[in-house]
Amino acid sequence: MQDAVKWVEQGQFQKAQEAFEALLKQDNKNADYLFYLGYIALKQDRFDQAIDFLNKAEKQNASDARIYEALGEAYGFKAQRSGPLKGAMLVPKAKKAFQKALELNEDSIRAREGLFMFYLFLPGVAGGDEAKAEELAAEIAKRDVAHGHMARALIAAKQKNLTQAETEFIEATQAAPQDTEVQLRAGLFFMQNKKYEQAIALFSQALKVNPYMYPAKFNRAKAYKHTDKIEQSKADLQDIINEAGDSRFGKQAQELLSRW
Repeated sequence: MQDAVKWVEQGQFQKAQEAFEALLKQDNKNADYLFYLGYIALKQDRFDQAIDFLNKAEKQNASDARIYEALGEAYGFKAQRSGPLKGAMLVPKAKKAFQKALELNEDSIRAREGLFMFYLFLPGVAGGDEAKAEELAAEIAKRDVAHGHMARALIAAKQKNLTQAETEFIEATQAAPQDTEVQLRAGLFFMQNKKYEQAIALFSQALKVNPYMYPAKFNRAKAYKHTDKIEQSKADLQDIINEAGDSRFGKQAQELLSRW
């Protein structure tokens, strides 16, 4: 199991999935195996499968905050990709899961960030509340400086204060240079605002920490294309295809490379 967990942490999800599927055949009620298979499905945008595995994990261990953190994210992402009516029905399930995670682990950053995103981006009629989002950002900052800056960056970006958002993202990346999620999110912000060289630097930092972080490599390839570094872009895409051709990012890389 140790190797399988390491593959999950590195983002080598196909290898990890195969390992955990083999382990689950030996013990189909093991909460850890079910959790990791749910987490892998979540990271690959297979939200229905993620929810199924995570609900099964909950039945075996209802005291593991990680299960509810991942379940909240799965419901939340599924809600984003569903129609307005179905999405509205999924939001309360996501919130309930995040709230349960906080009951079990009051210091959970992921659960607070999940709730923060709902309050910040949902319209008021659907439960959005910017004041609550700001309260959660302050709570996040008490527990994690970098993620606190990142939350404040998202608030500033939503308020169209891009200068403040940029400052907060820079401070976040400086506070946690080894946090690949921080580097990735900041890189995406700079890319969305057409600051491609800064985005490339941040994606590269994430990849220095974890060479298998395919979202960073995929987006770096797109940023390279915008700066006319076509060969570097193609090399990144080909790396993803070689290493994870059957994954979501592998398929997206194949599609993008065919158009370069």
